[in-house]
Amino acid sequence: MSKLMELGMSFENILLRCTKIPTGLMQGVVSGIKIGYPANMAVLKIEEGNYTFTDTEGHDMRSSRLIVPQNTIINGKLVYQRPK
Repeated sequence: MSKLMELGMSFENILLRCTKIPTGLMQGVVSGIKIGYPANMAVLKIEEGNYTFTDTEGHDMRSSRLIVPQNTIINGKLVYQRPK
């Protein structure tokens, strides 16, 4: 996701393409928070710094932003929390 952001895709567009659209293709999976359903969501943070990404051809790309997962909730239960 961070590579896509560095290539100019908006954070909102990245989220749509990496979360809502794929879950819409899965039977029985509800994305986000909806009344009457357990929550399925990820909490993300954009961190500023100096990062290097490598593409599939081995080329490096520098970036000042990194999308970092903070928490993941599946079926209303916390399944991942980033260590502090």
